[in-house]
Amino acid sequence: MKKNIVIVSTYPEHGSKNIGDRLITNEMKELISEFGDYEVSVIWRAESWELVKDKVESADHVYFACLAMRPRMHVVEYPYLRKVIDCGVPFSVISAGTDLMVNGFEPNFSSFSSECLELLRMVNKKAVVKTTRGYLTQEFCRQNNLDEFKFSGDVAFYSKEKPSAVFPKNKSVRKVVISDPHRAPMYMNSLKSLCSGVQELFPDAEIIVVQHGVNKDVDAFCHSSGLNTVKIYESPDDGLNIYDEIDLHVGFRVHAHVSALSRGIYSY
Repeated sequence: MKKNIVIVSTYPEHGSKNIGDRLITNEMKELISEFGDYEVSVIWRAESWELVKDKVESADHVYFACLAMRPRMHVVEYPYLRKVIDCGVPFSVISAGTDLMVNGFEPNFSSFSSECLELLRMVNKKAVVKTTRGYLTQEFCRQNNLDEFKFSGDVAFYSKEKPSAVFPKNKSVRKVVISDPHRAPMYMNSLKSLCSGVQELFPDAEIIVVQHGVNKDVDAFCHSSGLNTVKIYESPDDGLNIYDEIDLHVGFRVHAHVSALSRGIYSY
């Protein structure tokens, strides 16, 4: 009889439709398949407990793919996290990330409530495997006594299909992708400067602004500026393949960098 594995996904099929979160979920499924022939199901992180209860309680293991450590995660992003812990099913946290304010060189962790931190300490104590995907998250864990978490990088880098990337030297830059900022209103001036700078550096190259999620501000900017833009989130299964066809990536999205670098494309 196959073992039942449940992945708690960050991919929002509605709302922002972030294709990077889809990549995280897909690579997590691929990684699990490397260890055996399991029955794998995926549930949304913010679903109601009533809708996921049966799947969770009948699972042999629950994996939180890139658990988002956020100030109100126990209420907003993961309202049933405590119930997963209490039900006794083995669970792991793979490549946890953060969404924190950073002032200068000092990360600000003060927005986390004592209730949220206590829940994370329960995760730290009871999860089978606990890893982080970035140094900011690892520093958050260090400062809050989440000492079982280990830095591992983003699970989205995993791929059994692609060989080790080879970066060609002296390659002509004919096609450039610029990935959009996740929080566009805060970074529109940076995006505008970036686009004009890339156009100046590579005047003969085709330049495309790629939208990893629903991004009305970026969409409006591209149309008003005459920039070509592609909404790759509308093709969640193969939208990231656009990185197969380019010479250079510059931009804001973590999973744009993951996608480019894993293909041997220089990424800044």
